[in-house]
Amino acid sequence: MVGRMKLLGVALGLVAGLGLSVGAFATEILLDQGAAVISGGTASNFVSVNYTMNTMLNNDASRVDGAGASATWTPGVTGTYDLWTDWWIYNGMQTYTINYNGGVRLVTVDSMKAGPQGASGTWVDGAGSGYYYLGRYTLNASSTVAITNNTSLFFVDALRLATPKDIFVVDERSALASTPGDWETTPAPYALSSDPGVTWAFDRSGTADTLTYYPHQTLAGAQIKLSWAGNSGGSANSAVKYWLDPDISNGSTADWVLLATINDNFDNTQTGGAGSWSWSGWYTVSGTYNLTDNSVIVLDTNGSTRTTADVIGIVAPAPSGVPEPATLMLLGTGALGAIGFIRRWRIQGR
Repeated sequence: MVGRMKLLGVALGLVAGLGLSVGAFATEILLDQGAAVISGGTASNFVSVNYTMNTMLNNDASRVDGAGASATWTPGVTGTYDLWTDWWIYNGMQTYTINYNGGVRLVTVDSMKAGPQGASGTWVDGAGSGYYYLGRYTLNASSTVAITNNTSLFFVDALRLATPKDIFVVDERSALASTPGDWETTPAPYALSSDPGVTWAFDRSGTADTLTYYPHQTLAGAQIKLSWAGNSGGSANSAVKYWLDPDISNGSTADWVLLATINDNFDNTQTGGAGSWSWSGWYTVSGTYNLTDNSVIVLDTNGSTRTTADVIGIVAPAPSGVPEPATLMLLGTGALGAIGFIRRWRIQGR
């Protein structure tokens, strides 16, 4: 009997092992500045007046005065999360202290720069930074994320937590615009229900603009996915170019790689199918690419009068131990055969 149960356990284990993640989008938790505890200083609310595409969460932030003051979030959740934050572009260096399950990490950002941190100076003087990626951490109920002020004052806005999934999503709101005033974020009532980021961005200036996405991922053999807001009415851009800049720090375009030229009147099939301002779905760029922390993806409007932008996705290569589809089929056949063998064995043993 023991031997039969062991064999049954092996067979069921093989069947359970066939379950693969299907690339579901992340569960998002947003904590505004009101959820942070201020220590060693005084806080006052500050309302955004620059409604460009890097708008602050709820269009406001808190100004905290006092050298050495801090703002601390305690999310109160357990599990593994990607952490993001944003701020009001204004004043100097800020240190984030992440107390996670198993350690402490310090991350210093220049709050005079936008969230991507790759550009010199400010994106829009006195506006929201867009999201900055703090990293991936395993949290427990007492884990905290704290900002410590390294100058006389700082601005605190939001902490974003997202559960890691197959696709690492980079929101267009965290991208760096060459001409921020030309882009506008389009939320409800034009929100895209199936879009993991809900919002999308729209440039109707008719000038040559770029939007630079900073994945902050170091991966070999990564797959890149693009998306946009399609418009079957034909008023969007029929020749949007997406480029990979392998190393933005070298200041050269000679090493840029053209990923795709997209007609954003269509959906991800590029043969039609998009409704009126509906999410395109994921367009998978052919091939795989090596990314470093300095790698960026650049959307080039190519001088079009209307261009839409939405989330992009980065897919890490499967671990070397993950079976190929053909192997999975064989495992499944073997597992079902094992179960059938057990059934016959039990019937014959009666």
